[in-house]
Amino acid sequence: MKRFVFFLSVLALTLAGKLTASGQTQKQTFNICVLNTAGEPQVGMILKVNGFGKEYISDEQGVFSFEQDISKNYVRTANFYFPTDKTKPVKSLPLDEAAADTLLYIDRPEDLARFKQSGRTFSVQGKLLSYGKPVAGAEIQIQGTGRKATSNQMGEFTIDADYSHLIVIRANGMENRYLEIQPFLTHTDGPYTIMMRPKGSGRIYSTVEQMPEYPGGMKAFFNYIDRKLRPAQLAEETGVEGVTVIQFVVEKDGEVTLPSIVRPLDARLDTAALQVIETMPRWIAGKDNGVKVRCKYSVPIRFKKPAPAAPLSPEDSVRMVLQAQREDSISKLPPRAVRTPLVSKSEIPLPELSTADSTRFKIPEQYLVKSDASVRPEPKKRNFIVRFFRWLFGKGND
Repeated sequence: MKRFVFFLSVLALTLAGKLTASGQTQKQTFNICVLNTAGEPQVGMILKVNGFGKEYISDEQGVFSFEQDISKNYVRTANFYFPTDKTKPVKSLPLDEAAADTLLYIDRPEDLARFKQSGRTFSVQGKLLSYGKPVAGAEIQIQGTGRKATSNQMGEFTIDADYSHLIVIRANGMENRYLEIQPFLTHTDGPYTIMMRPKGSGRIYSTVEQMPEYPGGMKAFFNYIDRKLRPAQLAEETGVEGVTVIQFVVEKDGEVTLPSIVRPLDARLDTAALQVIETMPRWIAGKDNGVKVRCKYSVPIRFKKPAPAAPLSPEDSVRMVLQAQREDSISKLPPRAVRTPLVSKSEIPLPELSTADSTRFKIPEQYLVKSDASVRPEPKKRNFIVRFFRWLFGKGND
């Protein structure tokens, strides 16, 4: 019985240690500021953290200040809502250490309408690249106005734009680009990068002889998704299971562009999947007739809760204890005694468990081998002739 209690104690301590190690968390203070693209604070917006019922409200400066447990093993997601609709998130943000002090730009519908009516202009910066090389001498124009600019040797430009007119970019030998102002204003890490493509190379194929491929194949791709996205944990946190399908274009240099959701599942999961796709490494470009081409590609992202671990049955528990007792007893027998095997697994009858006390087990006495038990040596077989004469004279066999 003492050995049984000791075995269960060691097992419990081991499991507790694993749970503690896997659940290492630390407190993190977050200060997340939300503005519209005009730089005005978004007051009264709502922030919810997946898996928690508490709501946070942005203050007069548009700031959310709160503490949250973060873990190295998983990342929770913060979802932002307009006060008029608490069911549909308008933006999501992973709550890791990098998000401790974050500035976000979110425009409400009334903001966009007001900006268009006012005709207010904003100074925006961009950088033109074509397959990694700067595009100099391109003309940037605000459609319908006289405002123009030209890109320098680094492909960079600055121009006053507004919400009512498109930004048109023209360069010799390149396809024209038509952009709205929002991407420029929400990109705060320097000039907004714009990819320019040569004329005649703009066709996007749906099917080619050699389709684009993720480096290492699709198995490596899904390993990347599991590592970066952790879809099982997100499904468990949100309570949503299913598949979202994302389509993107693999460029001639393998760059992934124009990702979009073609089969939505849930705004939180769709946003998280889209962010991971946007940061993917370069693919191996598709080819048609031996020439690299732009090609569409669609991938399914499955969100499924992890399967619960099967509970240990009482019979398995008894079998584990009996096996441990058997191994412990064998280790304490004299070397000669170990030659004779003990009872095999198939010969061990499991004790009947009562429903009233299914957690206490008594190991049958006959299956315990005491450490101080003496082992009788095997009897010696006498010679056949000796045994015959002993029988003849009536002494029989001992």
